Amino acid sequence: MLNVRRLMPRTIRWRLTAVLVTVMAVLLVTLVATQYFLLRDFLYHRVEDTAANAGRLVLERHAPPKGGPEEPPRPTPPLTVRAGTLLQDLATSGYAGQVLDAGGAIVQQTPRSDGSTSPAVPASQPSRDAAALGGAGQVTYITSFQGAQFTIIDLPIAPDPSGGSAGVLRVVAPLSQADATLRSLLELDAAIVGAGLLLVLVLAPWLAGLSLRPLGQVVSIATAVGRGDWTHRDRLPSGDDEVGRVGEALRG
Repeated sequence: MLNVRRLMPRTIRWRLTAVLVTVMAVLLVTLVATQYFLLRDFLYHRVEDTAANAGRLVLERHAPPKGGPEEPPRPTPPLTVRAGTLLQDLATSGYAGQVLDAGGAIVQQTPRSDGSTSPAVPASQPSRDAAALGGAGQVTYITSFQGAQFTIIDLPIAPDPSGGSAGVLRVVAPLSQADATLRSLLELDAAIVGAGLLLVLVLAPWLAGLSLRPLGQVVSIATAVGRGDWTHRDRLPSGDDEVGRVGEALRG
C-alpha cells in the first residue's frame, strides 16, 4: 500500500515549500481555468450573435412580399427559388449555410469553393431543425466538422402571406478564430504558471528558512543544554508564537 507520509519531504522547510507550491499551483490553475471559460463563453457568444444578426438581416431583405390594404397577398416564389438568393446574400456576409424545407430536407446549401461534391457545411441535425420548424424560434448549437468546431444557428423562414410552407435557414459560423485565441491564451497562461511556480520553488525554501531560523536557534541551545552547557540559555527566543513558547519552556 502506498504510504503518503513517506512521500512527504522529511524537513519542515521542504514541507512548507511543498505546501506553498501546491497552494500556488491550485490558485493559478483555478484562475487560468476561470479566465479560459469566461473568455470562451464571451468569444463563442460574440460569434453566435454576429452570425445570427447576419442571418436575420438576410431573411428581412428577402421577406415574402406583402400586398396593400385592399390587395390580395402577392405570391411568394417557391423556397427552391428563394434558397439560392438567401444563400448568395448570406455569402456576402462571409457565412456558409443551408436552406431546409418544412420537412427538414435540404433544399440547397453553400457549395465548396474547390468545386468538389463533398459538403461544405456540417450535416443538419433533424432534432434541432425540427425545433426551429416547430416554433421554437432561433436554435443554436455547436458541432464539429472536418476537425473544426462551428456554431450553427437555425433561423425559421417565415411563411408567406398566402400560407406557403416555411423552412429553416442554417447559418454556419466557424469558431476557428475564437479557438485560436483561446489556444494562444492557454500557451501564455501555461508559461506564466510555470514561471510563477518556479519562482515559488526558488523563494519558498529561503522564506521558510527565515521563518525557521529561531527554531534552529532553539535546537542548537537545547542541544548544548542537554550536554550540560547552560551558558546560552538566556539566548532562547521568547514571544507568543510557538517558537517563543518552546523557548520559555526550556528556559524554565
